[in-house]
Amino acid sequence: MRKIDRARRVLRWLAAILAIGQALWTIYNFVSVHIFQLPIPSLASVGQAALVTHAIAVLFLIGAPSVPPPFQQKPEFHEAVVATKQFALFWYFVWVLFFALYAIWSYYWTEISAGEESLSVHLAVDSLNLATSALLFICYLAMVLRSVPDNHLAWFRVVFRVFIFVVIFIFAEGLTAKYFPDAPGTFGKQAYFDAVQGLLSGVGIALLVGRLESKLIDTSRWIVAALYAYAVLQIAYPVLTVNNPEKPLVFLLLTSLALLLKVLLFWEFRRIVTSGVLTYYMFEYRRLLDAGSTERDRVMRDLLQS
Repeated sequence: MRKIDRARRVLRWLAAILAIGQALWTIYNFVSVHIFQLPIPSLASVGQAALVTHAIAVLFLIGAPSVPPPFQQKPEFHEAVVATKQFALFWYFVWVLFFALYAIWSYYWTEISAGEESLSVHLAVDSLNLATSALLFICYLAMVLRSVPDNHLAWFRVVFRVFIFVVIFIFAEGLTAKYFPDAPGTFGKQAYFDAVQGLLSGVGIALLVGRLESKLIDTSRWIVAALYAYAVLQIAYPVLTVNNPEKPLVFLLLTSLALLLKVLLFWEFRRIVTSGVLTYYMFEYRRLLDAGSTERDRVMRDLLQS
């Protein structure tokens, strides 16, 4: 077990080193272009290298999953323990989809740079992006809803509805792109789909990060602030489709910042999962769900004048 933990620690640090390395590479490129007046690097080389680095870093994180600690078999903790394991499972698949997204996106970016954009590959990228956002949203729902109800189908219906929305959205995007295509290089109908995706992704991440502010978890304020910045960064998704003479540097800046914040997101949720803090949150939050309305009504009666 110690060897496995040591290997996972090495993989986490390798991901962090890659993120820091890409950030330094970004700074080097900006300094080279804006201070030393060197030519802007090619879009294909910058974009693909950044995305491949992103994919490798996420692959390292997949190899270091967030595993809940051993739990005592006590009935009062059963629901919290099951909810934690559900969260950990969804959380793991978030990173699997992240890897698939950046692996395919790196190939797609080569097509874009060569002027040979494929609709099927584009839809694959958008599908993975939206599915990842959906899983992040489900992770949030696992923290605020009863994912272990008496009727187990209730929770699965929630998950099913989220993914049905993903399918409908991608289907609508595919039909629009096929029958009402945009002129090359324009900010047209496709950009609106990208904007909605960026907004949905940002909202999903913000909701999940907001849970870290709970006193039941009590994450450091600077970490929460940085992760909210990651949520806001999602809105920049459609910006990458706009013609810009410095587009390679813009793409490099956004992806490098996203990778740093993504690694921070992984590290923080890994901490609360493996330490048992998430299970404590699940236990106490579900007690609040039971007593919340009754307790609020009692306090309101005592607080307000009749």
